[in-house]
Amino acid sequence: MEWGDGPPLIILHGLFGMSDNWAPLARKLSNGYRVIVPDLRNHGRSPHFASHTYKEMASDITILCNELNIDRCSILGHSMGGKVAMTLAFENPALVDRLVVADIGPGAYPDHSYHSQLIQLMLDAHPETASSRSEIESRLASGVFDERIRLFLLKNITRDQNGSFAWKVNLPVLAACMPQILAGITPNGFYSGKSLFIKGELSDYVSGHQCDLIYEQFPTARVVAIQKAGHWLHADAPEEFFRVVSDFLSS
Repeated sequence: MEWGDGPPLIILHGLFGMSDNWAPLARKLSNGYRVIVPDLRNHGRSPHFASHTYKEMASDITILCNELNIDRCSILGHSMGGKVAMTLAFENPALVDRLVVADIGPGAYPDHSYHSQLIQLMLDAHPETASSRSEIESRLASGVFDERIRLFLLKNITRDQNGSFAWKVNLPVLAACMPQILAGITPNGFYSGKSLFIKGELSDYVSGHQCDLIYEQFPTARVVAIQKAGHWLHADAPEEFFRVVSDFLSS
């Protein structure tokens, strides 16, 4: 998905997300930027692969930039997409003009039980046997008690070639690759370009330890907290998130 004209800005979604989730922010930023929001591999409308590593996803974005004749751009990544953005900055620093990372740090997140449970609940919902989206939501509700998370996951529902409901996201591969998804970024060296890390005040994803790693690997980084926002800070505080991002990009 793409909007606007101007300096290119690529937005990378998080785990179980897709480009559609970022359309409202992309449209607002398109007043000054050419905003490109791809679906990462194994998500949305992008192809499914047997592997799901950060280096592979960073390479996917480099290939996309080559196809779009982009030789330098700013990158905004949320959660898993933030780790893709960090990896891209390390692997191809000449491509990354400014780096914005939303509510994730470069360190490991060793407890993957929550995400693995979500994947299992999505698999157990068996959308192919459901007659409606509400039926799929009802099946998810037995284990996903937060309605907001259920609705977020249900954005991954589509119709297959037979007309049956199906998940867009490649759940078996994500389940198998969860240790790699939650692993830390271990670069050789550091990224010295302009970088901004935005964390939600109510989120525990960017701890003190993660901040230490941020300053170690991104020595010019700024870390900003958005008040009363959780992990989905762009949805919890959209106006403040837009302001912080746009101020950084234009500074």
